Amino acid sequence: MLSQYKGQGKVERVFRFMKSHDFRLSEIILKNENRIQGLGCLMGISSLIYGILEIKLRQGLEKNNETLLNASNKPSHRPTLLQAINLFQSVIMVFIYKKDLKSSKITINFSNADLYQIKIVLRALGPTYEDFYFKNNCNLSPKDTKKLHKILSK
Repeated sequence: MLSQYKGQGKVERVFRFMKSHDFRLSEIILKNENRIQGLGCLMGISSLIYGILEIKLRQGLEKNNETLLNASNKPSHRPTLLQAINLFQSVIMVFIYKKDLKSSKITINFSNADLYQIKIVLRALGPTYEDFYFKNNCNLSPKDTKKLHKILSK
């Protein structure tokens, strides 16, 4: 029972994040009960993914014996995922696709980003993340290109 009580802070931290301005929940107005339930389900899934990524980030940092700078510019072995996400705010991702939608590529620009800290995050998350960000001009399949075009043309 004591361990459950001590773990309560983790759950409360997730809900505090959901209520913060970063999550932008206050901007959403829903009246339909099904949509409200759907939003609640989506928020729960988002929180689960957030928690899993935060654990993966911290385990990767520990495995690699690396740290990230926290809000006070001090090295931290246990940063929040939000601190890591904020590093990517100045990263620009450009999707380029041909008119026939048979091919496309992704170009990523790190011009104003803290590349050193970003590399630490990506290394901690694993090779899949590193490859996506650091392989120049990632090519997408025709199927993925059509999906991307559909999303971007809305």
